[in-house]
Amino acid sequence: MEDQETIRKAKRRLRAELLEKRRALEPEYRQEADDAIRTRLERQPFYLRARTVFCYVSMAEETDTRQLIADMLAAGKRVAVPRCGRISMEAYGIVSFDDLESGRFGILEPKAYCGEILPEEIDLCIIPCLCVGSSGIRLGYGGGYYDRYLPRMRPDAVRAALCRERLLGSEPPSEPHDRPVLVTITEKQVIFYEFAK
Repeated sequence: MEDQETIRKAKRRLRAELLEKRRALEPEYRQEADDAIRTRLERQPFYLRARTVFCYVSMAEETDTRQLIADMLAAGKRVAVPRCGRISMEAYGIVSFDDLESGRFGILEPKAYCGEILPEEIDLCIIPCLCVGSSGIRLGYGGGYYDRYLPRMRPDAVRAALCRERLLGSEPPSEPHDRPVLVTITEKQVIFYEFAK
């Protein structure tokens, strides 16, 4: 078994490779893929059933969630977005993009007046990633915020990653604290992992 430091180094290497690969994707491909991912997600029964959705606000070259958030708000879903502290993250509800401001790491997050939404209230959590492996283990940005937050949610809450097909192939190394997603949506497919069936 690999020791933790070896695994962390492998994660850092893969993260750097995937960030470079993601930066190199053509803007036209990114836009087309992101539109298709959003459309595919919005047709899923687990999405249609979800009343309260916890969703990251995309930045830079991430799979876009801004139109998705706008769609959810227009559909009357209760939308929560992350607010990050030094080592922890909480979900806060928004009713428009006016409720967001630049926060930790330069990511848009809810303003102080927004109300907290408890983990057990969340039906669907949409999680950022650089890639997702064949067992549902995702590679994030290394802060561990989601790995610490996800165990606090209800067991029946759906954990979903949005990932462009061209970034899907890598198999990230995993540590005991890594929390798998239940489903990954790409522009071409919806992947449910075996343990989630």
